[in-house]
Amino acid sequence: MGESMKFTELDQYLFGQGTNYEVYKKLGAHPVTYRRRKGVYFAVWAPNARSVSVIGEFNNWDEEADPMKKVGPIGVYEVFVPGAKIGQLYKFFIVGAHGEHLYKADPYANAAEKRPGTASRITDITDYKWKDSTWIKNREKYDEKKEAQVTELEETVDHYEDQIGSYLVQLSSKNLSDTDSRSLTMLLHCIGDFERISDHAVSLMRSAKEMQEKNLHFSERAEAEVSVFRSAIKDIVDTAFSAFVTDNISEAKKVEPLEDVIDDINIQVRDRHVRRLQDGQCTIQLGFILSDICTDMERISDHCSNISAYQVQQHESEYDPHAYSTEIRDHEEFRQQREKYRERYVLPQ
Repeated sequence: MGESMKFTELDQYLFGQGTNYEVYKKLGAHPVTYRRRKGVYFAVWAPNARSVSVIGEFNNWDEEADPMKKVGPIGVYEVFVPGAKIGQLYKFFIVGAHGEHLYKADPYANAAEKRPGTASRITDITDYKWKDSTWIKNREKYDEKKEAQVTELEETVDHYEDQIGSYLVQLSSKNLSDTDSRSLTMLLHCIGDFERISDHAVSLMRSAKEMQEKNLHFSERAEAEVSVFRSAIKDIVDTAFSAFVTDNISEAKKVEPLEDVIDDINIQVRDRHVRRLQDGQCTIQLGFILSDICTDMERISDHCSNISAYQVQQHESEYDPHAYSTEIRDHEEFRQQREKYRERYVLPQ
């Protein structure tokens, strides 16, 4: 199971704030290996429950076999059940605030038994692959070593976010100076953006893998456009990360103009695809993949913008990246830098 699967203090904090946008990775049923034992990690939010247990085919629906442990004050319950397997049915057995017995399906389940049954079914969609058995001739071009590296790094980032986030939350209760308090707030905001960038990197990898497995190829024009888009994304990631590591505010202020240009590139690439689709030069299937790639790259740009905005605003009165991105557009420095980026990243005609 590991620390990355447990419902951490940071998860609780963000969940309580209504900003844990990736809570689906923790709540529900997740097949994992914990201390060399294969099983399933279950987690459910039941804030008014006296107690919760998970029942299912793996324990003969025994209400006392696998009691769940309450995690923190917000009412999340979790348990690791060794031996539970993908495909088995389960429910949560809840003793309510007034002693009532409730048998509930999992609101975060990814599968369920067919009606009239109402149980949830353990499943794993993290490595879902299209049921396409055709071996493509250019499969060797897909670098499986890099795929494994991306996956491993994303898991490492998840682990760091959990560990650092928990430490920062604990630190926030200490008697900190105003400067330290602002630094801590900035870091709490930024680690979430760093983690989501790694999620989008995995999503981009999966789009590339889908194209290889289905033997799909962009047209030369679309490939050239994506190449420009990709170069701009590499630039904004390098700039934002370098500015963050060196605490260089001048560099951080270069991120927002580039993010503005990347927004325009995203719109242009999508519009050009629609025209090619109307002219019969592209397929809907490729259009879906291109849309996913554009979305991931544009959101990476957004997260870079957030990181740099928080870094700049660390010295301001409040944290509001959206207000920052609006106000900075009135500066001549912003307009000049944006124009430089527009000249650097021009889509081919």
